[in-house]
Amino acid sequence: MRGLMRAGLDAQQGCHVILAARDQKACVEACEQLRKEFGASSGSSCSCCSLDLEDFASVRAFAASQEKELRRRNQKLDVLVNNGGIGEGEN
Repeated sequence: MRGLMRAGLDAQQGCHVILAARDQKACVEACEQLRKEFGASSGSSCSCCSLDLEDFASVRAFAASQEKELRRRNQKLDVLVNNGGIGEGEN
């Protein structure tokens, strides 16, 4: 199942979906696509965060920011889907 499809199914269930990517423009476009394809069900939302899985500092910063936000809202993480794409690097 493609990551965007999975995120859309979660959004249909009223989940807050956080998309994380290096390319923020593509991330925002993906959130817009989710809204168009899966509609806005009650309680669902989508947001984008910067994350570069090749940079451990970026991973740590992302994790820390998400933990801080969950604590601020007195919420918990219910589902984590790690769907990092794998591409061929330069040889």
